[in-house]
Amino acid sequence: MFTASWNSAFQIGSFSLPFIFSFLYSLSLFFKSDIEMNLNKLKVVILPIFVSIIYFICSSLINNHEKSLTYTIAYIFIPLAYCYIPSSIKFSFYEVNKLLKVFFFGSFLVAFICILEFLIRYYLGFDITSFLIHAKQNYAFTLTNKGHVLFRSRAFSTEPIITGLFLSVCIQYLFIDLTRYIRFSFKMLPFKILKKVFCVWFFLIALLTTGSASSIVVTFSGLFLIIFRNFYFIVKNFFFEKNNFRNFFSITILFILLIPLLILCLYYEPFKTSMNVVIDKIFLNTNYNSVAARTSVINDYFNLFLNDPFGLSGSVGRYSKEGSAVNWYLTLLGDLGLIGTLFTLFPLILFCFLGIKSTFKKGLDSYDKFSLLLIPSLGLFFHGTFYASPLWPLIILIQYL
Repeated sequence: MFTASWNSAFQIGSFSLPFIFSFLYSLSLFFKSDIEMNLNKLKVVILPIFVSIIYFICSSLINNHEKSLTYTIAYIFIPLAYCYIPSSIKFSFYEVNKLLKVFFFGSFLVAFICILEFLIRYYLGFDITSFLIHAKQNYAFTLTNKGHVLFRSRAFSTEPIITGLFLSVCIQYLFIDLTRYIRFSFKMLPFKILKKVFCVWFFLIALLTTGSASSIVVTFSGLFLIIFRNFYFIVKNFFFEKNNFRNFFSITILFILLIPLLILCLYYEPFKTSMNVVIDKIFLNTNYNSVAARTSVINDYFNLFLNDPFGLSGSVGRYSKEGSAVNWYLTLLGDLGLIGTLFTLFPLILFCFLGIKSTFKKGLDSYDKFSLLLIPSLGLFFHGTFYASPLWPLIILIQYL
């Protein structure tokens, strides 16, 4: 959990820290004498998982290519080790609290490293993460109006977007936590609210240092869901003549949170330039090579899907072995067609649904859990490295939030 986003730091070949640790952890569960499986969940998910595994194996044997074995192993064992096996284990309250602390403290470290990496690289000219073994160097940068090279933070990940999406998940959780505290706490202590506001600012600034347009779009999508829900309660309470003060106050705090960030983006040169680039990319300005390349590869994969919509000649990695569609869902459609995509996503959707409906403790309700899971789910529209998505650890955690 602590190294969930570390898909570049200390990676050697195909072996990254999240993969090694999750595999060893899943393996260790079978040797624990006090292990208790969630039999109710297993009864629901075991058949879809088994069917998807059989499909991956059969399609790879029939439509074999030079990397069939590698991709088949990845599509079978990564979901199992990253999510399905740990999510099917019953944890005690002590173990759950430890999992939550490890994940969020790990994310806090990533946010801190992003801010430090950004400032030191901008003002002093060297990359603090270069002291670590990385799978690839950080080439993501842009130029400011004053000619400074503005490198985008990526902490321990291969790409800024990977780091940005993990930060987006934490930001969404902090938004939810803040609004719930305002709505349900009888004592709105200023110190506690300020503490939560500071945490939100901290992660938002870290997100801006990544310069990831996709992560920023996803973050604002999650914020929209929270604001929409508050407006719903305001309208509902208005007709039932209930006090709307807390709902109004909650929305006001959310908008006030954005004012300092808006000032930073308008007047602080690095963020000003970074946000200009982000806005251009959001509106698909083809003057940027990354936008033009993404548009081109998306068109290619869409045509592959149209040529074989059911995936009768498809298998995992059939086309993505040369490069993904920078969109995991479209990558699946291009490689596997509709049938293979359904077999891949159905177990994943099932685990999400069971996590949303979990009643382990009276914490987040179904709507909050859905909005939280939506963050990494939307993120997969913008990158094809599915194994580096925060969706996997979040599915494990969501049932305990």
